[in-house]
Amino acid sequence: MRMTALATLSAVWIVAAFLLWPSGGPDLGAELEPEALFDTGTIARNGRYRDVLTGLWALGVLGQLTGLALLARRRPELRGHRLVSAALIGGAAYETLWIAQLPFRLAGH
Repeated sequence: MRMTALATLSAVWIVAAFLLWPSGGPDLGAELEPEALFDTGTIARNGRYRDVLTGLWALGVLGQLTGLALLARRRPELRGHRLVSAALIGGAAYETLWIAQLPFRLAGH
């Protein structure tokens, strides 16, 4: 019964996708120009904000690479089963990446 319901829902989903594929969505008409909607000061301020966010992103990536390099250089000794050791190493790598990028994400918000 469960497989029948799953197969039926999958078939309905595929038919709906096939029927909706030719519709490209609503036509929005002309291209929207930012200059027509916002004043020059707002556009310049948004450009500076974007530049700061790009710099923070680059610093975050640099921090993550530095954190991973330090973690790889330190190489903690793990004992036990291989699967458990791999999970601990993966958790340490995730934690290192999260902590390394946290200050830059906080500064971006």
